[in-house]
Amino acid sequence: MGNLIHKCKRFAAAFKFYVHINALLLVSGTCNHIFIMSMDVQCTLLIIDDEKDICVLLERLLEKSFAKVHSSHILSEGIEKAVSLHPTHILLDNNLPDGHGLQAIAVLRKLLPFVRIVMMSAVDIYREAIDAGADAFIVKPLNKQVVFRALGIQ
Repeated sequence: MGNLIHKCKRFAAAFKFYVHINALLLVSGTCNHIFIMSMDVQCTLLIIDDEKDICVLLERLLEKSFAKVHSSHILSEGIEKAVSLHPTHILLDNNLPDGHGLQAIAVLRKLLPFVRIVMMSAVDIYREAIDAGADAFIVKPLNKQVVFRALGIQ
């Protein structure tokens, strides 16, 4: 059990831990989702943003906080990667070449109901993002502390 908590220490700030019948129930402090995770959980991040420089910057910034960090530059590929990778966290831009992240939140929620979705946009659409099902919202330009806080990283 201690090993799992050590692996997922980045959840510590945002989640309360409860143990029940060989499973770990994570109850989010920022949303009403209940997470049931197996003992071999590894925190994975998927970045969906068409700006390649932002993806590279975020990958380098967050590579030590996640077991794996992946990125996609178009929405359709991002959704495919989300289905195949089952990330624990998704950073999602709103304005993408093949669609809007705001509308993709509902799709991602149906496919991966327990993923933490953080919407990013240069336009302040906080209320719309939260109403659509995002767990957090970040206004661009990005700030390191704000990104860490939105992802639940200390």
